[in-house]
Amino acid sequence: MKYFQYYGGTELSNIFKVKNFNFYFLGNLFSGIGDAIFTITLSWYIVDVHQSGYIMGTVLLLMGIARFVFGLIGGAIVDNMGPRRVMISSDLLRGIIIAVFYSFFIFSTIPLWLIIIISITFGIVDAFYWPAADAIKPRLVAKELYSKANSSYYTMVRILNIVGPAIGGFLLGLYSYSLIYLLIFISFILSAISINFIDLKEERIKYINKGGKIVRKFIDDVVEGLLFVKNEKILIILISTMTLANIGANGIMAVLPFQVKVLEFGANGLGMLQMSLALGSAIAGGIFTFKSIKTPSLNYVLIGFLGQGVFFGIITWFNSFTYILVSLFIVGIFTALVGVFIPTILQTIVPQQLMGRVSSVLMTFSMASTPISHFIFGFLTDLYSPSIMFLIAGLIETAVALIALFYVKKLKLKQVLERKAI
Repeated sequence: MKYFQYYGGTELSNIFKVKNFNFYFLGNLFSGIGDAIFTITLSWYIVDVHQSGYIMGTVLLLMGIARFVFGLIGGAIVDNMGPRRVMISSDLLRGIIIAVFYSFFIFSTIPLWLIIIISITFGIVDAFYWPAADAIKPRLVAKELYSKANSSYYTMVRILNIVGPAIGGFLLGLYSYSLIYLLIFISFILSAISINFIDLKEERIKYINKGGKIVRKFIDDVVEGLLFVKNEKILIILISTMTLANIGANGIMAVLPFQVKVLEFGANGLGMLQMSLALGSAIAGGIFTFKSIKTPSLNYVLIGFLGQGVFFGIITWFNSFTYILVSLFIVGIFTALVGVFIPTILQTIVPQQLMGRVSSVLMTFSMASTPISHFIFGFLTDLYSPSIMFLIAGLIETAVALIALFYVKKLKLKQVLERKAI
């Protein structure tokens, strides 16, 4: 029992005394900072070199399509191969991808075709890594600590989103792209090493030696995840809301670098704006780290989407760097409600053996609109001002959140979730 408490945390009130969670936390710390720096560096490279919203939208579209196509099978692989193995393999593969970027920057510039190919590959890897990262969390701590674990993880990610853009913007202003990608490569390798120290005794590969039945078993597992989601009305509402709200919330991320370019804030300005968004999320997420929520409500998530939409829309009328900085900070606060309570809701109602598949279903369908919105918003940015696109994004997300709140109230889905959480 002492061994399992030390590694699994079934009776520990402080999640940072759980050794497995610490390795998980450390691994995602390295992976998160690599992701954050990679995102701002790639976005700025496209804006700086190609100066095209169409290219930005196309790259994000293809990356999103790859995530969508491989999303469903990613969850089945995670549940059967084991989330730890999948996370390690994903980190190593992302390290290889970044090494290719690094080598090109040393000898030349990156051609557009290579950006597209590597972006697609990154999307495929994400389709396996994300459900693995979600599926492993409930195996590390007791059920009573789910909200604290999610809040700690979410806060850490947001803090990294502060540090990542800040470092990325600083390096972009002073140093070469090659140096930045070398740092990203090191981050992913350190992440793989950290995750490797997580000790999950129950993790095993279930597809070995199944002969011709492998494909059938694999398909059955995917279908099982889909059927579970279909029979949970809460998950259907959640997926539908996320799919529609993400049109605005994620679409605007393809526009932000161009808004920065128009207002002449520079690469450092882009980093500071993304840092402000992450800081708001980190502070709000940190509050939930110390306050355990045993009966999470879907309403928390919907209020988060509503706040995002309102303050994205407000940015339309701002040309001041300070006003936009504050608005994105507030958006970050509402984003924390979404980021903390979605995984807590899943962990409350989804069995652990289905977590990978259900997480991948949620990710696949809720993010289905993301590549399309990236492409459309990127394309429209070449035709209209970025400020107009902020207004459109805000109106979309606000309308979706209000409709969902009305629907949840009408069906009393909050009470349904609370009964399941007991």
